[in-house]
Amino acid sequence: MPLQLLQDQATAMLLEARAGQGMAGADLDALIPSDAGLPPTSYLLAGWVSASASPAAALARRIMGVRDWTQAPSIVFPGLVLALYVGDASLYANALSSAPNGGVNSRTGGSSPATTAARFVRPTTGVAAAAFISMRPTVVGICSKVQGFIDGTIGAVFDALGHLEAPQAPSTGTGILGSFGAGLQAAFDLGAGIVNGLIDAGRFLVVNGVKLATQPILDQIARVAGVLAVATSIVSLLRPWTLRMDAVPGATRKAVGEEPGLPGTVSATVDLGGLDQWPADIADCAQQAGVPLPPLKPEGAPITWTIEQSPGDLVTEDSGRATVLDHNARAEAGYATTEESEDVAKGDPLVGIVKAHASIRRKEIADLQMKVSGLLLDQIPSLVRGILVPILEPILAEVLGALPALLDTNGYASVPVVYHEMSTTTTSSSTTLTSLAGVSIDPCALVTEAEAAAELGYDPGPGADDGTHCEYGSGTPGAITVTVRTGPGQGDDAVFQQSLAAAQSQTSNGFNTVNGLGDGAFAVLLGPGALIAFHTGDTIVVVFIRFADPHTPNPSAQAQALASAAAARL
Repeated sequence: MPLQLLQDQATAMLLEARAGQGMAGADLDALIPSDAGLPPTSYLLAGWVSASASPAAALARRIMGVRDWTQAPSIVFPGLVLALYVGDASLYANALSSAPNGGVNSRTGGSSPATTAARFVRPTTGVAAAAFISMRPTVVGICSKVQGFIDGTIGAVFDALGHLEAPQAPSTGTGILGSFGAGLQAAFDLGAGIVNGLIDAGRFLVVNGVKLATQPILDQIARVAGVLAVATSIVSLLRPWTLRMDAVPGATRKAVGEEPGLPGTVSATVDLGGLDQWPADIADCAQQAGVPLPPLKPEGAPITWTIEQSPGDLVTEDSGRATVLDHNARAEAGYATTEESEDVAKGDPLVGIVKAHASIRRKEIADLQMKVSGLLLDQIPSLVRGILVPILEPILAEVLGALPALLDTNGYASVPVVYHEMSTTTTSSSTTLTSLAGVSIDPCALVTEAEAAAELGYDPGPGADDGTHCEYGSGTPGAITVTVRTGPGQGDDAVFQQSLAAAQSQTSNGFNTVNGLGDGAFAVLLGPGALIAFHTGDTIVVVFIRFADPHTPNPSAQAQALASAAAARL
């Protein structure tokens, strides 16, 4: 088995995945750099999640939901997804080494890699269906039995990755070879604007139309999987909690005229997953390391906030933001939207994004983390020496050097902010909506409360109609906005085509045209939400649905259902 998880580790990973947290792609790129001409680590993962046909990748897609994979560095990858990638990479390594001789491991002479590299676990429901990862019951004294832990987890991964050497041409492009190869192709395609050298015959074998990687991309796969195997094993053991992020409201707008800036907050709460004491494994590791355990609940721990906005004048930050967690292990950062004039507010509406990043480091357990990590890793060099290809030798130094940052508790949240521009020229970081001006049709009559409740999963109450748009819900757990523009020069086909062209140029893979809806329609993904704009005659309607949960299965389908209901009433 390439990677085994203790029950405590699996619980921590599930907790993190359900909260929509993990490691940002940009942080992974910095942790595991790639050579010139190869996809950055985040694109390697994005390609695998989005395009591989393996059960592990399919599960990863269910966990992560709909994403714009071309923006891989900004995507947050849960630890569970990283562990699933390690399992698939190990299978791929064994499949490459055994393909020339009919499924026999060329290094060990063992049985088929499908049985030696991983054990398939019957999926259950949701993110708990962890195929390719074996979860064994908690074993008291894991640090006391460190050799067994290393042999059963990281050592097995490294042994599998030692097979990542260019083989003779495989006899088939099916199974894990073809599946993982499709993910590699997608990684290059997604990162086409970043990768210096695109796929060529010198880097890939083409088998039955499937491009399979050879050196040096194999070295990068080994480097990424090796680092992630060590990192996910250590982090999930030593950090049995996650950070839950909530934004209220879930979406907002700039203030208009003399109106004061609209306030909002982003909160960060440490979720202990029901634990009231440290897991037995960590208690044993602390005892072996000779370091007393601090309280599990991180009350009083320092929290660092980073707020990014695109474009850069959407909100002003609240100087009174919390810098430590309160007695409920919670902290808030406030903001207020900036203002725009009434004339500008009549222009073309755009959507900017405010991104909040919260990071917690518990100084009182830093010593514990390093000492326990040393206990777990002390024996790895002797296990892997002579097994790994040279490219894997620096892995331990890379991971140990980055361990303090890896063990930080990080959380991410995004808030869409509607603003306007006088011209139709837009920036690459914004998404065009239709104008909120010129409304003569009641937007709350186009989507009913019952229809909104059906798509949101809760009853938001009557729609709030301010004369320009109809709002259902406050943003948590979700909200719907319906806007209308009507009349010549306001909602006709020429105006719609301008909005369509601008949206398509700005959103790349997040943009799709929609057939069978009015006289024309398009959809745009906006984080954990989706927008559909359509026009009928000289009327343009926009339906915008967004969720606080970043893993909503398919917000585009929900937006289309609402848009279809609205179109039927025009």
